[in-house]
Amino acid sequence: MRNKFYVLGSTSLVLGMVAYSLGGGPLTGLQETIPTLLISFPLFFLGVVLIGWGYFIKPQIEMVTFTDVELMANEVKLPFVNDQGEYERPNLVIAGGRVQGDFPDILDCPPPSSFVIYSSEAAWVPFCQGYGGPNDGNNRIIKKARKNAKRIADQIDCGGECTKNDGEIWKGWNCNRRGNKFIAIAAVELKINCNLPDIA
Repeated sequence: MRNKFYVLGSTSLVLGMVAYSLGGGPLTGLQETIPTLLISFPLFFLGVVLIGWGYFIKPQIEMVTFTDVELMANEVKLPFVNDQGEYERPNLVIAGGRVQGDFPDILDCPPPSSFVIYSSEAAWVPFCQGYGGPNDGNNRIIKKARKNAKRIADQIDCGGECTKNDGEIWKGWNCNRRGNKFIAIAAVELKINCNLPDIA
């Protein structure tokens, strides 16, 4: 993305220089110079703006690194500033929308069985307001993590005569500053339960 701004900005500067040169530049009189400036100056200005814009754009996506799998391998609960519910060791991890490992199509039942799906998401945001406070537990990052977990949960069924129930058991979220940027991080756990129907 930033390379595109550099190319566009450089092209605009060159066009401005060409227009200025074709118009005679400082060698012409005032009346001849004004039309030239009306064309070349906007091109110069646009070129500077585009190059400056390209300089400040960072390759943000590459900087979002998910370490969920590594931390969980060492049985470390992820350090979210805010969380709700009861965290459980997951059977499947979805880090940034990418499923880490395999999952069953059907859970054996009986006996009663369960399956916990952990899903995390992160995104660069202009500021932390709405993403890192104790009352921000339903922000768009959490919603995306929840959607990814639900997508996998819908593909898992219960075997035998068991009935399937799934729901959210835990979620965590926070927002941190990294340099002059802010990153919002969130995770959700859904649990699938397979139980025999109650016999009246």
